[in-house]
Amino acid sequence: MDSIFPMIPLEIKKDFVELRIQSEVSARRIGETKAEEEVSFFDIYSVMNQTLSLAEADLETLMELEFQLEKENVIGIKKVVDEISLHLVDGDKVILISDT
Repeated sequence: MDSIFPMIPLEIKKDFVELRIQSEVSARRIGETKAEEEVSFFDIYSVMNQTLSLAEADLETLMELEFQLEKENVIGIKKVVDEISLHLVDGDKVILISDT
């Protein structure tokens, strides 16, 4: 991770997972006060940056890294993958939606 984010201090890298979790919890609390059912990825990172105070470009890089890691580590459920495959073979339009 040092080679990917040399501009981010080690203490942030070390505590990133806990900070990310706490930022989501805080973003959800803020959302509840606004009667929002769900928070966005951007909402979570906005809350996180209140602690980190990163430059916008660095924050966007962190967001992109999480998004890429999510894509690389997604695991399909065989039953669902098979069903989607059948729809594609039938020529149906299939739209996949992620919560990330």
